[in-house]
Amino acid sequence: MDISDYVLPEKDYEAIFQVLEDTNVSIVELITALLTEKRFKNRSALTDLLGNAGTIITKLLGHHRVSEAARDQTCAVVERIYASEIEGLVKANAGWHFSARQAASDDIEDFVWDEMVHSFVLHAPRLWSLLDGLLLARKRKSSLILDRDAMLVDTPVAHLENEQDVDEMVLEGNHSLPEQSVTVPRKQKFLNIKKVVIVSIMMQSTNQKANTLQSILGIFLHSTGTPQRVINAFAHMGICITQTTIQAAVGSLSDNASDGICELGQTLLAAYAYDNFDIDLKQSVPVLEKLNQTLKHMTSGLLFPLLHGATKEDMACSEYLWRKSHINPANSRKTGGTKTYCDLVQLFAPVDGTASINDDFNTWIFLRDLIKNIEGFEYLHGELENPDLLEAIPVAKTNIVPAYAMDINNSTIDGNMQAVERLMAQGGVGGSDCNGDTVDLSKHVVIIHGDLGTGKCIKSMMHERSLEYRPWEHFQFIKFCPGFFHVKMACIDALWRIFIKPYPARQDETSLIKDVGVIRAKQTGSVISKCEFRRMHQIVQNVGTARRLDIWRIALQKFLPSESFTTLEDFAKSKPKLDDLKLIAKEIVHQFVSNYDICGARERPEEERDQQFENAILMQQYFLLYEEFTYALNHGDILRLERALILWIPLFKGAGKHMYASAMEEFLVDTHFVCPERLR
Repeated sequence: MDISDYVLPEKDYEAIFQVLEDTNVSIVELITALLTEKRFKNRSALTDLLGNAGTIITKLLGHHRVSEAARDQTCAVVERIYASEIEGLVKANAGWHFSARQAASDDIEDFVWDEMVHSFVLHAPRLWSLLDGLLLARKRKSSLILDRDAMLVDTPVAHLENEQDVDEMVLEGNHSLPEQSVTVPRKQKFLNIKKVVIVSIMMQSTNQKANTLQSILGIFLHSTGTPQRVINAFAHMGICITQTTIQAAVGSLSDNASDGICELGQTLLAAYAYDNFDIDLKQSVPVLEKLNQTLKHMTSGLLFPLLHGATKEDMACSEYLWRKSHINPANSRKTGGTKTYCDLVQLFAPVDGTASINDDFNTWIFLRDLIKNIEGFEYLHGELENPDLLEAIPVAKTNIVPAYAMDINNSTIDGNMQAVERLMAQGGVGGSDCNGDTVDLSKHVVIIHGDLGTGKCIKSMMHERSLEYRPWEHFQFIKFCPGFFHVKMACIDALWRIFIKPYPARQDETSLIKDVGVIRAKQTGSVISKCEFRRMHQIVQNVGTARRLDIWRIALQKFLPSESFTTLEDFAKSKPKLDDLKLIAKEIVHQFVSNYDICGARERPEEERDQQFENAILMQQYFLLYEEFTYALNHGDILRLERALILWIPLFKGAGKHMYASAMEEFLVDTHFVCPERLR
């Protein structure tokens, strides 16, 4: 019942007042006796008084004649209630103590903001309600503490289960968030942040060990390069730990990270990757020495575990690979037996009598573009299944462990030697003459990832060290694997070199640059002058989709002339079945993509050729090949990726990207004809 709606029943109160006057007992004396003397503890009057204490206090404080002294005394009593809730939060068993000198990465990774909200609501509900009323002084009409259900928030575990990665949803094309993922309104979340900060300041002021939020914020500010003056100001406000404490926490995190790197490296089931980065160390005060040398070239690295059932025995093939390596001086006089691109083509050639894997994928792309982009095909959303995975890597979460940055310029062969040796040292592995704290790596292989520049330097340094006797000294343990995102960027660059860079390729009315002028009218000049990956990637996908939809329009007029569909939207209104669409898509791929003889068409007399049609078909073939390569990367389909690479190698050569062509050929030959089965 609402206190404001409480109405006194009609009774003879005057008789009660008369009895009190006759016995010379005041209301204050009566209530005090009821509350303090044990002989009245079983009286129904005491039970009734305590049961309705809230109503009495509300009516009393709301009376216009109550004194300010009485209000002050009431506030003093309430202050002790709020203080007791703070005292409960700062106890060690509450879980909000943070030791900077013993900070670990798990303390940072496991920190969940909603967990603090849930804990504060559970253990300090009155203080939480008070802050809600103070922060919404002009908006809130009723007290939050009187409605405990309104204070409840989702438990941290339930919230995390419903939480979804918004970025990944956008990448997959789903721009609408599910209702269950939004558990708290946006304004309420911001209000909770303010209340958590205020309560945390109170907690640290009461007990400096209760500084979880301040420690997390201090480490974050340090990681973002926040100026010291800002950190000092926050520390004085009580929302951040001091500089000294931050340095202690960073030191503890570094020690734990070093132990984690060594622990992972010594399993001999870790892959490494490294790359260069530059830092411009600008000087605030000019000096005479080295005025122009402020740019510092350094090397960053990371480790990640080899999953999917990899074992030490799988990696113990260093000697086997060295015996077969062309870098091995013992093989310098051997000739013949070297596998080439032709062997790869035969290895991945489709079996006679079976449909081409590329044709099946291209059919799916045509269907996807039609159903996804044409209004009226919504009834088929969700019915079109993805292409079958040929040989996919099982989905697994991979923990990435960053290594220490190294003051090494890895653009040189010597720099790469130092980078590899330092990374192995951080991983706690070394040669056969290593000490007791280092694991012998001589018989095992370590996979190192990087761009082709890194791979070229690694190959050169292995050549230079090939005459060394011990396996560690000639880097026998290294197995280089290129980063395929760089290969994807090379595919985009090859398409740009084929369809945009040459001047004659831009003169035809059906050229790619004409389509770019439609979808990016203000960027045609920059597209011609420079190949930017993200922009060109979107151009290939958007133009490819538009052209495939136009092929659908033309194909319907050819295959279904009696229906007279003028637009694809009209075709959608006829509600065609998915099986019928698949038959049309297969015929489209058969006639317009896979079986069109470009070479034979070019051998015809010029007056019999349709060069615009030939170029359009060629562009569609290359765009579909890029779509398949991208799909294979995103879904971890290794066999599809390798089949696509076989077709990209001649494209790299034709576009002048010979380094990528030779590197991909060498990588595939080495993988399938040299590496043992388990390492492959």
